[in-house]
Amino acid sequence: MHLRHAAVLPVLVLALTAAAGCGGDKGPSKADKQAQAQTTVCTARSDIQAQITTLQGLTPNLASVPQIKTAVSAIVSDLGKIKDAEPDLRPDAKQQVQQANQAFADKAKAVGTAAVSGGLSGDIAGQLKPAIQQLEAAYKEVFTPLAC
Repeated sequence: MHLRHAAVLPVLVLALTAAAGCGGDKGPSKADKQAQAQTTVCTARSDIQAQITTLQGLTPNLASVPQIKTAVSAIVSDLGKIKDAEPDLRPDAKQQVQQANQAFADKAKAVGTAAVSGGLSGDIAGQLKPAIQQLEAAYKEVFTPLAC
C-alpha cells in the first residue's frame, strides 16, 4: 500500500506544477498579448465585413428590422472588442487601429443618424440602401489598410 502512495505522488506533483503554470510563469508574455490583440482586431474586422454583407443582402422592410438590429449590434460589439484590444497592440499598430476604429465609429454614427432621420420621414427603403453603401465605403476606407 505504501508503494501505491509513492507512485501517486510524482503524478500529483506534475499535475500541480502544470496547473500552477510551471511554478513561476506570470502569464502571457508581451509578445503573446500583442499577437492575441492583433488576432482579436483581425477577427472583429472580418466580422464587421460579414455584418455589412448581411445588411447588403436584406430587403429594407419591417420584416428585416430584427436582422438589421442583430447586424448592427454585432458591429457595435466588434468595435468594442477592437477598442479593448488596443492597449495590448504593438505600438506601431496601436495608433493605426485606434484611428481606424474611431473613424469607422464616427462614420457609422453619421450614417445611422442619416438613416434614422430618413426613416422618420417615411422613406426607410430609400435611406437604408444608401446608408449600407456608405457603411461599406467607410469600412473599406478605414479597415482595409490594417494588416491582418
